Amino acid sequence: MSQPVKDNYIFSRSEADAIRLNYIHWLSIRLCGFLVHPSIPKESPNLRVADVGAGSGIWAMELAHELPRTARIDAFDNSDSQFPATAWVPPNLHFWTHDCFKPFAEDLLGKFDVVNVRFFVTIITPQTLPPLIQNLTTLLKPGGYLQWYEPDMGTTTVTTGSLSFNTPAVDKLVSIMKKPIPNADHSFAATLDQSFVHQGLELVTFDRYPMRDTLRPFFCHTQIMTYEALCEKLEQQGMLEPVKAAREHLQEVKDEFQKGAAVAQEFVCCIGRKGTA
Repeated sequence: MSQPVKDNYIFSRSEADAIRLNYIHWLSIRLCGFLVHPSIPKESPNLRVADVGAGSGIWAMELAHELPRTARIDAFDNSDSQFPATAWVPPNLHFWTHDCFKPFAEDLLGKFDVVNVRFFVTIITPQTLPPLIQNLTTLLKPGGYLQWYEPDMGTTTVTTGSLSFNTPAVDKLVSIMKKPIPNADHSFAATLDQSFVHQGLELVTFDRYPMRDTLRPFFCHTQIMTYEALCEKLEQQGMLEPVKAAREHLQEVKDEFQKGAAVAQEFVCCIGRKGTA
């Protein structure tokens, strides 16, 4: 099932980047309160779950601990470089390398009760979203659920709470966050519910999770780590002058964060159900 695939990931896939992914996972679970949305039944002892775009595997690892050993989780990513060591992977969890934009193996089609997707914002384009939803849906059993959790980049703004001061560095950061990759569709999360329906899924729920004030300092940490990860990738590509400018900007962002500036953003979770016919 595992196969060599083209890696279009914009970050470095270093250990530091895996830590960034794990930190964002921690923050996301505190924000939304679940691994699997409450609208999705998971009582079946033989539940089968696919985690697509698994990254470091933390979502799948936590779910494997939460579900009975009779359940099975298959986690897919187009690189295995951030997967956990096999010694610590529970027997009901299996990791595979696969490009999710390409068809899945025949023996996987129609086998899953739940398919989970998160944080595809840097790789989705208007052209790739519809076929990706179709491809993910092929994994589902009749009546199975597609769960997609994503930041809504269009909601990204600067906040200073009750304070009032200029934030040129964070303003620039927000502009970058809204459009970090020129050809990507960073607005797709706002209408993910419509995209599900257009691809034949029954819309179960489309929920929004505004960043809470108590989590805002930690969300700022994720922005710093993400920016540093991009700098690391640029360094690997030999782009030293852009890295120098980016690191100078990052220090200015940190200074404004220390004064009380922060990034405000909403996350969305869209749940769709495959027809039973």
